[in-house]
Amino acid sequence: GYDSGYERKENVRVMRRKDREVSAEQAWEIVERCSYGVLAMTKPDGTPYAVPVNFAREGNCLYIHCAQAGEKTDCLNHQPQVCVTCVEGGAWVDQPALTTRYASAVMLGRVEELTDEADKVKALRLLCMRLAPEHPRSHGDFSECRGKTAVWRITVEQITGKANPERMKAQKTEKRTQKGMENRFLIPLYDPIEKRPENRVYIPYIYKEGDTNKE
Repeated sequence: GYDSGYERKENVRVMRRKDREVSAEQAWEIVERCSYGVLAMTKPDGTPYAVPVNFAREGNCLYIHCAQAGEKTDCLNHQPQVCVTCVEGGAWVDQPALTTRYASAVMLGRVEELTDEADKVKALRLLCMRLAPEHPRSHGDFSECRGKTAVWRITVEQITGKANPERMKAQKTEKRTQKGMENRFLIPLYDPIEKRPENRVYIPYIYKEGDTNKE
């Protein structure tokens, strides 16, 4: 069965499409390649609320920042259980195959606000190093903004990944001459300007018993 590396929660179902499931390690790789994720929360009145956020990762923790007051802050203070979804490069419709190509990761965890100044500085540096490593603030102490910035840590308790990539059809290509490329998928990333698949990212694929995707 699937082993995410974390204790499975009773209210989480086993993935139905096992043929599209990727390992926890591969799911974290998808997260690392995404520039943002969608944070799903619960409002104080019980209704759902989701918003895209930048993040930085360290281990099984994600760090986000926001203003000290606002709807996001109200949600996080109300209910610490959150979900973060990352989709690598968006998704695109493969019309000949009548399917959508994508690579995504979903993380479930608990959020807590960082109040220790040293912890806040560390998290803000992680965010800057990931998003703007050449900016001078990446190595600063953030003394000018620490007092008006809220920093939150999401401890991921479970991560799952799923992908529906395009299989490589050609038996002999320059890419395939590279060691270990023969059992890999192609993920075309969607170019919103040209409206067509652009760059391609390779992710490992392991054949499973009964796999109908074998060439």
